Amino acid sequence: MKIESTDSDIETLLNGSFFQIPRFQRPYSWDDENINEFWSDLIQNKNDDYFIGSMVVYKKTVKQQFGVVDGQQRLTTITILLCILRDFFIQLDQEDKAKGLHQLIERSDRNNKSEYVLRTETSFPYFQEHIQKYGSSDLETQIGQEEENLKNAHKLFSGLVNSAIESIDIDSSIAVNRKKRKKVEKITEIRNTVLNLKIIFVVLDNEDDAYLIFETLNTRGKDLALTDLVKNHVTKHLKSGGAVDPAKIKWGQILETIHNSSVDISPDSFIYHFWASRYESVPLKKLFPKIKKI
Repeated sequence: MKIESTDSDIETLLNGSFFQIPRFQRPYSWDDENINEFWSDLIQNKNDDYFIGSMVVYKKTVKQQFGVVDGQQRLTTITILLCILRDFFIQLDQEDKAKGLHQLIERSDRNNKSEYVLRTETSFPYFQEHIQKYGSSDLETQIGQEEENLKNAHKLFSGLVNSAIESIDIDSSIAVNRKKRKKVEKITEIRNTVLNLKIIFVVLDNEDDAYLIFETLNTRGKDLALTDLVKNHVTKHLKSGGAVDPAKIKWGQILETIHNSSVDISPDSFIYHFWASRYESVPLKKLFPKIKKI
């Protein structure tokens, strides 16, 4: 297994690569606490080099296109915030700044085809149409749990950014004719802080290595949901044979059935009880190694 790592920052990553969330990844799940903590860290470290950890990716067939193994939640969150800052620039009549920032959200690939820098499947087309898109969207999309999480993150970040610039309106020490300029400066300051976030960029050679690293990263330290580990294990052995991915579709249908059940039960609990009804009972934290052996 070949692993390359480099020190980088968010602007460099988004300016030079395209990222895809692979099918073994869990849906976007950051809640209010995660977002408020991230925002507080940004504001407190606005003049410093703030390190947000590592991001692990694997190379795809086209150069500078990567699948995301670790860092999906942070990359999605950062993209949401950048989209909000872009939209505030539009509201403040700063078209050049808005379009400049949008180049880190959507740009042309080597074939001059417009592509989003971060591409997702599970939240398509909501994430693309209602968050990443430049300008408003007329497309109505279905809202599932992941879309609700994305929508909530967008709403919360919008409120936080809006509060930051509303403080300028109520500041009597700032002349009325200078308030708009001060708002632009505030949004620019937040943008620069986000783009300067430091990260260790770790690159794997292929997708098979990604499955192994994903499992290793998420069975040590902070626990990942059993459902996500099982999904990774299943999709590892049931590779997609074309544009349609039966394993991903069926897995989504299973989760949808559980979520829509009249019984209040989580996917992890369902798998746990399913296993216990057919095999020996083991603690939840020790269940995944047992599942791998069958």
